[in-house]
Amino acid sequence: PYWVWLAGRDKAAALEAWRAELGTVEEPTLVASNGPGVTASVVPDRVTDCAGADLLREVERVARGAGVTVNTVVQLAWGVVVGQLTGRREVVFGATVAGRPAELAGMEEMLGLFINTLPVRVDLDAAQRVGEALQVLQARQSALLDHQHVGLSEVQRAAGAGATFDTMLAFENYPGDLDVQPLGDELSVTRTELRESTNFAVALGITPADGLEIRLDYRPDLFGRRDAERMARRLVRVLEQVAADPSVRVGEIDLLDASERTAVVEAWNDTARDVDAASVLERFRRWVVETPGAVAVRCGDRSLSYAEVDVWSDVLARGLVARGVGCESRVGLCLPRGVEMVVAQLAVWKAGGAYVPLDPEYPVDRLAFMVADSGARVVLVSEETADRVEGDVVLLDGLAVDSGERLSATVDAGQLAYVIYTSGSTGRPKGVAVAHGSVANLASAMGPVLGIEAGTTALQFASFSF
Repeated sequence: PYWVWLAGRDKAAALEAWRAELGTVEEPTLVASNGPGVTASVVPDRVTDCAGADLLREVERVARGAGVTVNTVVQLAWGVVVGQLTGRREVVFGATVAGRPAELAGMEEMLGLFINTLPVRVDLDAAQRVGEALQVLQARQSALLDHQHVGLSEVQRAAGAGATFDTMLAFENYPGDLDVQPLGDELSVTRTELRESTNFAVALGITPADGLEIRLDYRPDLFGRRDAERMARRLVRVLEQVAADPSVRVGEIDLLDASERTAVVEAWNDTARDVDAASVLERFRRWVVETPGAVAVRCGDRSLSYAEVDVWSDVLARGLVARGVGCESRVGLCLPRGVEMVVAQLAVWKAGGAYVPLDPEYPVDRLAFMVADSGARVVLVSEETADRVEGDVVLLDGLAVDSGERLSATVDAGQLAYVIYTSGSTGRPKGVAVAHGSVANLASAMGPVLGIEAGTTALQFASFSF
């Protein structure tokens, strides 16, 4: 009867259902990469853990409240763990299904191995509450119930790379206590043992008994025992948080224990140190006073000292002020990368404005959009870039106003320093506004890494920001 039933299934419709479920997942979900030295066949090792009976009762309560099964709760929890291991917000893993269609009469009496392993997709929307995520996950799984007869290899061929995974979950909720099974008067079982092996990097088995018994089989050539134990503990930790508050958002679930959090936050991220609160412009002025003759900026065989940059940028800044540039006025800079670009950036800051870098290599239409969108009051150009933009275009060489008056403009941390445009996910550039405080923080953080002194850092980051 089973073969007759199977022959009557619409395989094309089943494969289309799997393609619709997994086709938008762009890449495999792999917690381990099969690099050099990994053998094709390895005997797995196992670690065990247990979520106690009290936790199981709480998980059952959460499942009833959401109108889902305990299996679905475990699937979501494992999806969160896999998401943390892979750094993905959309994960796929395998799940073992019974493969016994309920509508086929006599199915429960048929002998044979009907189980199948099929993909489970979990979307980890950080803003979604756990209760809603559980309902979405079960609804998607229920929609695929009529298509669980299709083999995994066929699903993967139809759905593409997104149907590839290297972890699996088996939720084994069948009766397993041999002590209560009728074995006859003269037959007794003295010992039982189950040996299983898969070709997955990680295979998770869950059995609800006096609690949730957890068996995690792993390939020792890919993971150490401590890694496997952490995976099991993180699964329990997720279940504990879900049980404690099913209204928690997915992104608020914490997978790290106290020791792991201490290692990440305090040991690996030991970056606390005093930083200079002065802006890049203030630091530049400080170095003009301390080392006026030192080289401040160099491009090719051309170089300028701090004093020379200071004088030239003052002259340009006075020209900008004369053209109405003031606090946070946008000034477009359509200049080649080089000495002029750095001096012009400092001039904009001295005038109180914020610069908008305009790469001369960009298409004319893109540059026109950036000028209009940023509200640039003035656009500074060189002779070679003058034909790239329209509007209030001013040649850099014609901007100078040499009155000899010293500019004393200051900037605060929250004041706009520059607006830089990204490519934009939709193809339309999007402006990102960066404040002086952020530029100063970046200069402070990167100066020691680059191995350059504070004065040079100021001008380097004036240039890097473009």
